[in-house]
Amino acid sequence: SGTSMAAPIVAGVAACLLSRDRALFRAPRDRARADALQRQLFASCRPLGFGDIYEGRGQPLV
Repeated sequence: SGTSMAAPIVAGVAACLLSRDRALFRAPRDRARADALQRQLFASCRPLGFGDIYEGRGQPLV
């Protein structure tokens, strides 16, 4: 399914997004921070044209 390859990529993109957003980086580590980071992750994704079943939200681009 590709999750073993996707997980470290998404973790790296999340770290990159956190490094760019000081307010989010310094926010308390709670559900609100996780939700905000998820929104940024989803906003950074671009579909590749394979459909949801094969690519989920698409490829994160940072």
